Amino acid sequence: MILKAEMTEKSIHILEPELSEALHTKYIAGTMICLHITKWSSSRSVRQNAMLHSLITRVRDSLGGLFADVKNQMCMELGFDVYRFIPETFEPPDYLVRFFKYHGDDYYRKSTTKYTVTEANVFIKNIAGICKDNNIDIDDIIQEDK
Repeated sequence: MILKAEMTEKSIHILEPELSEALHTKYIAGTMICLHITKWSSSRSVRQNAMLHSLITRVRDSLGGLFADVKNQMCMELGFDVYRFIPETFEPPDYLVRFFKYHGDDYYRKSTTKYTVTEANVFIKNIAGICKDNNIDIDDIIQEDK
């Protein structure tokens, strides 16, 4: 679990209440836990990248298709910064984009390399949900991440 926290003079304040609740649900009071503390980065982590690619690969292996196509389809179905590409009106956004075709139409989306930690967490959680809905076994991927 990655969560954003702020150092105060004498304590650490967790800034994402829903993750704090999840932490308290997972571990009872008095449980010893290991914390790896680093300076916060708003971009996704290497761990998130590995998890994301493992999940997309599992979907691809189960349902077929090319990795990039499956990733684009997940972005489309989950509504993650996907826009119809119309050359005459296209104004490049201030982030890296990926262009792709979906059912014969041209689209572009925010590159997952530019996802924030929060965006990556939501995307990963939603892909994991798609896996569970389609009976795609991801238990080993989830266990590896713990």
